[in-house]
Amino acid sequence: MPPPRGVGAYAGEYPVKNYRTVKNRKLKEMDADIKAVVDSLISLTDRNSFYRLLVEYISKELIDFCIYVLREAVERCPYEKGELRGSGQVNFYLGTGRTSHLIADVEADSSGNFTVNRLVDTIRKVANRIEAEISFERIDKGIDIALWTHEDLLPWVPRPKRESQKGRWFARQVGTGPKYLSGPVSENRFRIQGLMEKATKRAIKEYNQKHGTRIRRGKK
Repeated sequence: MPPPRGVGAYAGEYPVKNYRTVKNRKLKEMDADIKAVVDSLISLTDRNSFYRLLVEYISKELIDFCIYVLREAVERCPYEKGELRGSGQVNFYLGTGRTSHLIADVEADSSGNFTVNRLVDTIRKVANRIEAEISFERIDKGIDIALWTHEDLLPWVPRPKRESQKGRWFARQVGTGPKYLSGPVSENRFRIQGLMEKATKRAIKEYNQKHGTRIRRGKK
């Protein structure tokens, strides 16, 4: 028995080819949406990609941290002419090629005055690795003064009796002495994870503000 005319007519006229065309168009649009989302995450050229925002905010927090530690280290660093203190600096090494960037340096004098100069606010380009280095360097007559002072110099104490000073070297300024760099680093290391989490949240928030509407629209 043949199907009812209405059903047979509908089945015969169903626009299969047109349906596939529409479907394929939707798939292509979906592909374009996915590509836009991926680009918004990892683009190297888009200043508002999540990748670049993350590097920017993480580097800013890391720079703030390193300058804080450098300032603490300079406070504890012994001085006579200010040369050792004045050698303090922060360097960032970016990417696997370790491209060097001077982030901060120090000016110091023999009176104990010093200034930490911030030279870079943040890193505004993509880097798959950021390595931070805080350092002091002073060589005098072949002797590594920075290392000797850090490892072997004794901390300042109220002047001991002369006989107890034989063969021993003490820092001459109150609050200065050995471990002037490793001390501040160790005491503040615990803050790094919290700073990185804070930076990541800020990057996510800004990314959502800049791309969220477009991404949500693409999902509809």
